Amino acid sequence: MKIRIPPIPPVTVVGSGPGEYFSREKNARGIKRDPAPRKLFGDAPHFDRLVRFSSAAHPHLHCVLSYKSERVPPSRKTKDQIMKMLLALLRGGLAPDKVYGLGMDHGDHDHAAVFRHLVTRDWPRFQPYYHDND
Repeated sequence: MKIRIPPIPPVTVVGSGPGEYFSREKNARGIKRDPAPRKLFGDAPHFDRLVRFSSAAHPHLHCVLSYKSERVPPSRKTKDQIMKMLLALLRGGLAPDKVYGLGMDHGDHDHAAVFRHLVTRDWPRFQPYYHDND
């Protein structure tokens, strides 16, 4: 399993939120997603609305959990447990009801996004850094 937390460009540059991207039939390279995206949790249009109306430059962060390198892919139950632990990390100490999450299953990888500005609009940006060796 590999975890990647890509840098997020400011909302003014991107224009749409992660919900629209996660839900698309095609990925960023224009390749049709097979299987089609399946919602794990959250509501994509609501998440995008939160992002669009936030005054923060970086109102959310997202991560990718990839299982492509696994010889035997984990069960959905195991993937859900891994996602739950990762979301606890991404909340950065905030209670679950103080953030809004969105998760999509794309077959061999899962996408998740966390919106952390439900507490206050000027909440600091949270972008974890991991060294390649970690």
